[in-house]
Amino acid sequence: MQTSTYDPEILDAVEIGLEYIIADRRTLQTRNIASAVLHRLSESKKESDPLPLIQISNTLVQHSLRFSNTLPASNFHKLEAAFLDSIEEVNQELEKNDAFLLPGGVHPFMDPKKEGYLYDIETHNPLISLARKIDYRRHSWLNRQISVFRIPYNTEGEFAQLHNALILLLPYIPALAASSPYLDGDWQEYLDERIYRQSRKVSKIPPIVGTFIPEACDTLEEYGKSVLNPIAESVADLIGSLPAKEVERINGRAAIALPSQKKIEIRILSTQEAPSMDLALIAFIIGALKSLLGLDPSDLKAVVARSTGEQRKEQLHLVCRRGYDATIELVETPSAFGLGNLPMPTQSFWKAVFNQLATTQPMEYGFDTIKWLLANGSLAQRLFGRYGKSLDNYAMNDMMLSLDRSLRTNSALLPA
Repeated sequence: MQTSTYDPEILDAVEIGLEYIIADRRTLQTRNIASAVLHRLSESKKESDPLPLIQISNTLVQHSLRFSNTLPASNFHKLEAAFLDSIEEVNQELEKNDAFLLPGGVHPFMDPKKEGYLYDIETHNPLISLARKIDYRRHSWLNRQISVFRIPYNTEGEFAQLHNALILLLPYIPALAASSPYLDGDWQEYLDERIYRQSRKVSKIPPIVGTFIPEACDTLEEYGKSVLNPIAESVADLIGSLPAKEVERINGRAAIALPSQKKIEIRILSTQEAPSMDLALIAFIIGALKSLLGLDPSDLKAVVARSTGEQRKEQLHLVCRRGYDATIELVETPSAFGLGNLPMPTQSFWKAVFNQLATTQPMEYGFDTIKWLLANGSLAQRLFGRYGKSLDNYAMNDMMLSLDRSLRTNSALLPA
């Protein structure tokens, strides 16, 4: 492995994507009109228009849209304003169809057996090709909205460092970002039901997801042999041989390496109720990553080696289920932050990390938002506090319209 020290400043410019459901204003059901909306939006633009800060595009399905910054950004205040302008633009267009953008990690009562269509217009997407060959009518395929961000690396040594740092953090992020406690119209066992199901996605093709928390790899060659090559081999009989960059897109882990772009894409965050919440979480996670990247690369590697992928997956599922109340049993992550070697509640861990960052690298964006989030709970916990386990039609409607208001006003959904 090349020895290097990752330059933390590289993390200051990231690419971010936020996904939202298209819902009907009267029935609150999903609306499969993404391609029509994108067509109308493109017709309203002129070739002479400057490159927008936010690009609006499709996802895997016809009932959701993705908003992404067109260039890596470091000014989150400016980025927040740009996201809000684009969301308002699309909501105005959707009003013509009596529809609106709904935030959150999932649609709470969508039936994937009956609703939802693949975005078949994008015929070159290998995920769509694969979906056609398997039983894709499940929530893990048709009903998930994510907040995704991409972080660059320059060298193989930087890749290994960044990858190892992410392995340590990923199991605990759902405690902050869980936003999907309701599915099929009912309360679920897990606060982050989306991540729980994603971690078990494509169970008949295990290499696509692996242990969900990425496997430790010292080199890109090792990553190819242990992650990408098994994926390619597992889908070859279904959709044929794929170029390397297409295989990258099929990887279903919580964070995926994109060697063709020299980036790692973090996919464990569920979309929150407002862009200010999404961006604050991303800024906080980047701050935590910077702390871990300050460790000697060999020390970081040794810390990661203390637990297996299966152990981290079990830890992840516990955090998805119990949120802040989950106990961190894999103590290497708190230890890496100098917090000792004893099990501790996930909420205590994140509060301690927050307090460290407040003194060592104060957050320029989202400080008050994260402080509030740590005191009041994830979106999933706040939803449960409001609506409990029994969700009748009135409560369902109130919840979805409350999320709509949060998105339009860019404000947190308040606890009960």
